[in-house]
Amino acid sequence: MSLLECPKCGAVGYPEAENKYYVCSNCKSKFAVKDVVSSYIACFRSFTLKTQSLSSKEYRFSLIDKIEYGIVEFKIDEKEEKRLLISKSEVNQFALTIFSEALLNDWNRSSTYQDCMGLMWHIDLEFKRKHRISFQGVNGYPKYWDVISDAIAIFLQKLGISIKL
Repeated sequence: MSLLECPKCGAVGYPEAENKYYVCSNCKSKFAVKDVVSSYIACFRSFTLKTQSLSSKEYRFSLIDKIEYGIVEFKIDEKEEKRLLISKSEVNQFALTIFSEALLNDWNRSSTYQDCMGLMWHIDLEFKRKHRISFQGVNGYPKYWDVISDAIAIFLQKLGISIKL
């Protein structure tokens, strides 16, 4: 296992307990815990990202697991909507990416990524049994934001949309 940067503070994390998780050298938090990541992936049901800047439109990207297949929806200002049916393997790959590569479950859940002006963003996750987790921020982004943005871009390209969220 290689070293990873902590999603909470950006310091180097070292593998521990036979590579079952990492421990941050600075804030001492555990992250990328394999059992936790696996359970999030298994229970994943939906992901929604909403973004809006003070002077532009609101964008909403959703990926919904319908057990046998998935649905991607993209809306602009709740008016224009595009939909795409995707395979179960694409749903699984998205879940694997956001939890094992972007370490989404280890991000700070409060609005700690902020700057007073700029792009506002909000992520909602839903799991089995209606369990929900949310993340939000203004202008600032968590450590592995680009991983999520790139995973979303794959679906936006299929929809013919060239926006980078």
